[in-house]
Amino acid sequence: MASKNDSTSIPNTPATIHNIVNGLQAKILSFNGDESKITYHCFRDYTTSFKNPEEKVRASYYSELVLTYQYPVKKIDLEVLVPRRTPEDRADIVVYEDEECKSPFLVVECKRELKFIDETRTENYVKYYKEISEIEMKIREIFSFIFYNKYDVLNGDLFEDFDVKSVHSEPTKAE
Repeated sequence: MASKNDSTSIPNTPATIHNIVNGLQAKILSFNGDESKITYHCFRDYTTSFKNPEEKVRASYYSELVLTYQYPVKKIDLEVLVPRRTPEDRADIVVYEDEECKSPFLVVECKRELKFIDETRTENYVKYYKEISEIEMKIREIFSFIFYNKYDVLNGDLFEDFDVKSVHSEPTKAE
């Protein structure tokens, strides 16, 4: 399987991983050498890029249809042109009633897997704290600029030479 950090890595959901691994073991799915392309062994062998997130979902459902629901691979075809729809519109998976694949029984349209709420929250928190850190650094830079320019710290006045009585009072020279 592809590495976790690779763009072709399988979505990290137990059902998706389980179904694809089972499909590979049953030899109804196969990958090329670098796992960038997947082949579905069905009515006609169909090979496509495995980099598309939707493809991982299709591979999982294809395996489930064959292995769990026992639909024969000879009655399943992929990327089938759909009549009476937008030109060149294709169905992701079609299960047929007959082995000639002339009479459709089930049509499946796959969409990429959505992230879990916890994954989205984690990403949002990371983004939030990164933004807060950047703002804090900007405030420190501004404070340093104002302080060093106002009190001429670089030309002799030292930070220790000032007393701050309260937050609202200006620093005064220490005696």
